[in-house]
Amino acid sequence: MQPTPLILSALFLTLASLASAVPVRQIPGLTAVTYHERTGGSAPVAQMFLIDDPRMTTRRADPLSINNNDFAGVPDKEFYDVFYSDVDGTPNADGEFLTIEGVYSSTAPAGGALNLAEITLNFSGGATEYGLYVASFLALGDNAVPTTVFNCIDGDLQTHTTMGNTVGQNQRMRITLGFQSSSGEPVGANLAISKKASFKAVSVSSNFTYTITVVNLWNVTNTNVIVTDFLPAKVDLLAFTSSTGTCTNIDGIVTCELGDLPPRAMATITLDVAPARIGIVTNTVSAVADQSEAVATDNESIFVTELAQTLPPDLTAAIDVDFADCAAGKKGVDCPLIAQLLLLNNGIIYGDATVELLKSCATNTVPPKCKIKGILTLNELDLTGLADHTVAFYLSTDTAFDAADSLLAIVPLNKAIKAFFKGKPVKVSFKLPKGVDLTDRHILAVVDAPGKTGLNAVDESNETNNTAASPAIPAIP
Repeated sequence: MQPTPLILSALFLTLASLASAVPVRQIPGLTAVTYHERTGGSAPVAQMFLIDDPRMTTRRADPLSINNNDFAGVPDKEFYDVFYSDVDGTPNADGEFLTIEGVYSSTAPAGGALNLAEITLNFSGGATEYGLYVASFLALGDNAVPTTVFNCIDGDLQTHTTMGNTVGQNQRMRITLGFQSSSGEPVGANLAISKKASFKAVSVSSNFTYTITVVNLWNVTNTNVIVTDFLPAKVDLLAFTSSTGTCTNIDGIVTCELGDLPPRAMATITLDVAPARIGIVTNTVSAVADQSEAVATDNESIFVTELAQTLPPDLTAAIDVDFADCAAGKKGVDCPLIAQLLLLNNGIIYGDATVELLKSCATNTVPPKCKIKGILTLNELDLTGLADHTVAFYLSTDTAFDAADSLLAIVPLNKAIKAFFKGKPVKVSFKLPKGVDLTDRHILAVVDAPGKTGLNAVDESNETNNTAASPAIPAIP
């Protein structure tokens, strides 16, 4: 049988009506605080702390662990820290709010953690008081259900919140509550937003969905609510919907005009996306309204997803060359070539590089004597799941790679990535065969070429599609 909160005495109600708020631990008659957190079972576990318990007056240092917590949920996976705080969850021993933070190391399909049923203030004589309102919160992870946030102030110990998990995150899940006897009724507006993906780790062969939840936590209607999501370049937007208002997409910037949100109202936005590149994807979404925010820290939500390649390797390349106008050089004519090189695995980009070439030709000979100089600047590279391999450049009379093609240069990708982390380009030494006229020749980029012969550093399902060809090189004007 769940306890029923007793009606507070006239003394407590009078205190609550005063304009000045009261630090929680200075509320007259308060003896203890109980956090009702539910980790399985038929009822939440009551975690009680006396008002001067040192665990309540300080926030534990990161990381929370089996040896560093105020109480634990699932063994070895779920740990909590509780303390007095300000409205945004900032620790404050004389704060007017109560905060619970947690970490949890299980992603979906496991259920999310921080299952808070209620927080109760316990008074001498047996009176109790539940939380009045959610001051602020932070939901994280793919199994978060932010729409449950008001379950911790509904006076029912059989309902609870689900704030998710902290895998891959650098923050804790958090709920901060205000009470009639301490902070009193909330003053001002507070719009909160959270975001999650349908999967924490996603195969690049599978589409997934971002879900954005916007909540009006307090008692003032938020007018002209606008949500903005700058989608990362590693995903392509397929479709989007909103439970209210309208959304538009301009070059991957999704803007949703939701209109007005009354007190405790929610709106949900879904974004269906397809992975375009492998690696870690960080997506940030924010919400604004006409009203000034009493708690600005919960108007932005960050979600991190890992896009992984699960299919057997099948490497391909794509090259796009821009032949710039030639100009007079030291010994003749210089013609710059700018190539954008993409490396793909099963059609998903894992490498992106800019190749800058300079074709210099002495025009006092027939045919002109030419040479090529070049640098390769790596913009992105993720070799996760792939053996170290190279990209080789060849000169060819056609767009097909064969034994007759002339090797120009080989770029080991491990060398390129070392330069990338140092913020430097890789100088590429191109060796042009003597007497070869570049006019109408093609530059071939061959991925997975570990040496002058053989394409076998990466065991692929198809070894015949590793070549990309530039357009024919124009003649010297």
